[in-house]
Amino acid sequence: MATKETWKVVTPIQSQDRLVWPVADPTLLQPSNANPLVMGELMQRDSAGKLVRSTDDTAFSWLLIDSAGRSDVQAISSVTVIGIGSMLMDTLVFDNAAAPALGAKLMQATVTNAAASLTNKSGFKTHAGTGEQVMGHVIEIAANNGGYLRVLMSRA
Repeated sequence: MATKETWKVVTPIQSQDRLVWPVADPTLLQPSNANPLVMGELMQRDSAGKLVRSTDDTAFSWLLIDSAGRSDVQAISSVTVIGIGSMLMDTLVFDNAAAPALGAKLMQATVTNAAASLTNKSGFKTHAGTGEQVMGHVIEIAANNGGYLRVLMSRA
């Protein structure tokens, strides 16, 4: 489990569309889960309209902005996500073994950030250039930003 914030807003998110949807697996909202959801993870909607960890790098993903350990989130089995608009954010939910370079395009992937004790989370890695959605761009590398990758997300 991460010991510090996994996601931080650098610019205001008022221009973002914030939506609350139920999660397909409410046990992922419990901190005692072996692999709980964390703020900054990427989520997609399943065929029932519920949120699951993103696994399809060609489909639209939403950014989870609720803390999974909150009692209100657990009680209603729903979380807040954002996805449309642009914002600047710092995140630990990225592949730090192959840390993205300055200016790199980013895509969704299952990632591990060993330095932040995050394993098998849906986050960012360098774009493969083979049809995946571009989720954002690196504007500050983690080595120069206290371990956080600074990302400009711009989505329409």
